[in-house]
Amino acid sequence: MATDNSQHTVLVVDDVPVNILLVKGMLAKQKFNVISANSGQQALDILTHEQPDCILLDILMPNMNGFETTRAIRANMSHEIRTPLNAILVSTDA
Repeated sequence: MATDNSQHTVLVVDDVPVNILLVKGMLAKQKFNVISANSGQQALDILTHEQPDCILLDILMPNMNGFETTRAIRANMSHEIRTPLNAILVSTDA
């Protein structure tokens, strides 16, 4: 029996457009709702009006890297929000 992921939203954050397309394609096949941002700042802007269940976050981005973005997200989280921040920091560089 297939899992219904349509109630779950994933925020994909990466400065490389092809990476976003690849991840969005894989998640869409599993029926997740996917939103994307191409920078840490854009992710912060999105999080002012969206509350994703999971964040897939590139760690190597210009201006605001994944670690800085994570710190900013945690600093801006409302104390009323009970949903844990589930972030996966990813990098294709070895």
